[in-house]
Amino acid sequence: MKQSPNARQRSYGLKDVVFSLKKILMKIKHTLSITFLFTTYFYCTARQPALDTPQVGKQMPEFVLNNVTHFKKKEASLNDFKGKWLFMDFWSTGCTSCIKSFHKVNDITKTYQDKINWLMVGINSSINNKDTKTIETVYERLSEMQELKMISAYDSALSQKWDIHSVPHIFIIDPNGILKFITDGRDLTKEKVNELLDGKHISLFDKAKAEHLNFFDPTTINSNSNPNGIIYSSSVSKWNGEKQSIYYEIDQYIKAQDDKAYKNGFSMVMAPLYMLYNMAYFGKSYLTNPYDSLYGKVYPTPILEMKDSSVFEFDFTTNLVKGTYNYNVLIPNKTISKEKFLMLMQQDITRTFNYTANIETRSMPIWKLKANSADKAKLKTKSGEPYNSARKEPMAAGFTLKNKPVKEFLITLTHYLSEKTKHTFLDDTGIKDNIDISISADLTDFKKTIEALRKLGLDLVFDKTEMQVLVIKDNE
Repeated sequence: MKQSPNARQRSYGLKDVVFSLKKILMKIKHTLSITFLFTTYFYCTARQPALDTPQVGKQMPEFVLNNVTHFKKKEASLNDFKGKWLFMDFWSTGCTSCIKSFHKVNDITKTYQDKINWLMVGINSSINNKDTKTIETVYERLSEMQELKMISAYDSALSQKWDIHSVPHIFIIDPNGILKFITDGRDLTKEKVNELLDGKHISLFDKAKAEHLNFFDPTTINSNSNPNGIIYSSSVSKWNGEKQSIYYEIDQYIKAQDDKAYKNGFSMVMAPLYMLYNMAYFGKSYLTNPYDSLYGKVYPTPILEMKDSSVFEFDFTTNLVKGTYNYNVLIPNKTISKEKFLMLMQQDITRTFNYTANIETRSMPIWKLKANSADKAKLKTKSGEPYNSARKEPMAAGFTLKNKPVKEFLITLTHYLSEKTKHTFLDDTGIKDNIDISISADLTDFKKTIEALRKLGLDLVFDKTEMQVLVIKDNE
């Protein structure tokens, strides 16, 4: 991999040492990471690829699915889908982005149903679900609510056999059974499907490549793989196809003195610029976790007050290279505090992008949960054992709470809402007692969620409140 010519980097240690990504680019053995908006990791254990593992450009391995619904047969093999393009989409109930993608996938399926088969393969192991039937129950409820047209199947053996380590994981197979793409769907659009069917060349995020192309391996430092013996280095570069990795917070890095995944380096890979700033000033890339101490106190995204803010624009759907960056710092972990680390990162991104950033208090937009006075008494719990059905199965099609606080209801309610990544949701019902409540709706749809709330005497209202916010401006 060639480093971006726009990358900024600094190195300290042996004389004339130059930080070289090419020399330290190796396989990350242990990372505590999340993937932004698209992929969630699950149980599969890494192993050597089997001979019958799907490979792009080759015939798709034969398979048999025994638990198939919304299809002409209850058992299906690869041969049953030949003659049309097959999109084989693996998902699990723990993958929020998978469930949120159903609307898009369904739209594609309905538009091109004469030319494609879209096969949702739910991983139904008890490791991914409370029981093996949970995923079937969730999908069938959402299928009815959203009028889904995809074929569905439930299988966990194939995901292990084919070394599928994360979902969404989509195999795109041509009418002759040749595997053309392995992707996660992040940049798969209806327009691209149309071009594919017309025989045109398209590009898609290469999931197989990304899972083997890592930005930085902290476990190689001070080993034979690091011949220059670099002691300290930091760099900012443009994303170049590496495996995505965005750490939750600096505290984890500082505290994990004996964890090989942290102690020799900290990396953010394929991160929008606003996340680099969040990490540098608040120690966290995401500020949308309702259980976090900063939630409701800090606005999730910075305010941009500059002549040209295009450097902050990013695209996770069609032009993946736009506006995403990698950041790495290698430093003797025991010598640095959180405050010093934040200062270091602030200096790095200031030198790189040449903006001024300050934390200010401003009136910012939020969503408030409100309750009609007449309906508050109806919600008051009748006591009993506290219960949240979302603990047993995903709440995308609705859930039930008994003897639980309003805050837990609000957090559960907004789990799948896209608005959650933009604004904060706060409780303004004034209800102090625990409540009993049951809601049935497609909770991936904001409009339908509000409609269901109003039937219960509740509402989500757009408002403002004072919060801390990072303000980024042009350097004067």
